[in-house]
Amino acid sequence: MGKVFTLLVIVSVAIVAVFIGKRLGQPDEVLRVPEREWFGTGEERKDDTKIEPFTIAVPEETLKDLRRRLEQTRFFEPLEDAKNFQYGFNTNYLREVHKYWLTSYDWRRQEATLNSFKHFKTEIEGVKVHFIHAKPPAGKYKRVLPLLLVHGWPGSVYEFYKILPLLTDPLGSKFKPFGTTDVDFAFEVIAPSIPGYGWSEAPKKTGFGPIAAGRVFSKLMVRLGFQQFYCQGGDWGSIITTATAIIHPERVLGLHLNMFMASPASNPAIIVKMVVGSFLPSLAYDAGEAPKMGFGATFLNVIKESGYMHLQATKPDTVGFSLNDSPLGLAAYILEKFSSWTHPAYKELPDGGLTRQYTLDELLTNVMIYWTSGNIASSQRFYKECFADPNYEALDRAPVKVPVGAAAFPHELMEPQPKSIIRYKYHNLTRYTIMPRGGHFAAFEEPKLLATDLFAFVNDLHN
Repeated sequence: MGKVFTLLVIVSVAIVAVFIGKRLGQPDEVLRVPEREWFGTGEERKDDTKIEPFTIAVPEETLKDLRRRLEQTRFFEPLEDAKNFQYGFNTNYLREVHKYWLTSYDWRRQEATLNSFKHFKTEIEGVKVHFIHAKPPAGKYKRVLPLLLVHGWPGSVYEFYKILPLLTDPLGSKFKPFGTTDVDFAFEVIAPSIPGYGWSEAPKKTGFGPIAAGRVFSKLMVRLGFQQFYCQGGDWGSIITTATAIIHPERVLGLHLNMFMASPASNPAIIVKMVVGSFLPSLAYDAGEAPKMGFGATFLNVIKESGYMHLQATKPDTVGFSLNDSPLGLAAYILEKFSSWTHPAYKELPDGGLTRQYTLDELLTNVMIYWTSGNIASSQRFYKECFADPNYEALDRAPVKVPVGAAAFPHELMEPQPKSIIRYKYHNLTRYTIMPRGGHFAAFEEPKLLATDLFAFVNDLHN
């Protein structure tokens, strides 16, 4: 054990030295990106700027093909003594999901729920971008504030179907984010599908990552008439909206995140805190904010839970082809994340704890959005484009100077960083909330908690 400890110290010191050496004397990074790129088919041309209504209407033939594929599923048996999700999605429980999908799930009913919101499409940089535009009742609120709400992977805009009524009409939802005091403002929400996800067209050329998405969504907001707006995001939505705030700080009134990370690239002091704090927490952290997981445990957790990311960041089309061909394989791949990313302890349960926070209808609807759109591979390419982007390091290092609110959900995929660390990235951190429960899919899992913190963050900025 002593040798392992010594090795960790040596490696840690070396890492610290490298980061300090790279960063000493360097000014704040400035993220410079093109004003426009082209991700459409063929040669670049002017965008068709019309904003057109869109209705979700999956062809009946697509549903018949889905049933045929499900009926022809080829199963394999799990290990006899593997009764949980430690090897991934337990195939015994997958048989139950398969049966429910074939005999009880009703896509047309879910489709009607999705269409209860107003959907639109418009072309930006050659790609048709889909978005939900949800407004408060006319004249009901003293202030109506525009909000860009962005999802992640393996989610979709469907993650927001429970939080949208709370944001757009808190009084009508009998939702009191301030306790006994009625709220006097509401949000006008624009929730786009990331290009390559949901009903947004997939980019036809390489290079569309979170920086490009941040620029495209900023253009979307301006096209809709919002010169300034608030942003909220988790997962990719966090990185995309952070990019938007860095690229166009003059447009972003405030940035609220339920996933956040200040990497050591932002400031070498972060790695110093992480290393020293693993051995002597009181020297590195303020009282009560030391991470529960040490440096070594955090590293091992990253290795355990990031296999999907290595695949998608290197060979997305290979795994994407398999998932695009098998609906039950797609469900296993996606829903395993809704198990372990909602609560790490759910891996120890035979059913992955999937229906403790969600219904099978909700989970399968998110899978259906991927299946019926045929876009699992394009959604996975987003990882490769992110890490291949020459500007990504600058995004990692550039400070965020707009007001920021951080909602730290305890069961996030990675343990939320404490306030003293994320200030190195988010210089104007005005709110940091340790949430009582919840995991990675905050809007889907704990919509009232997330909405309450968002209202409080924006309210603080106005008072």
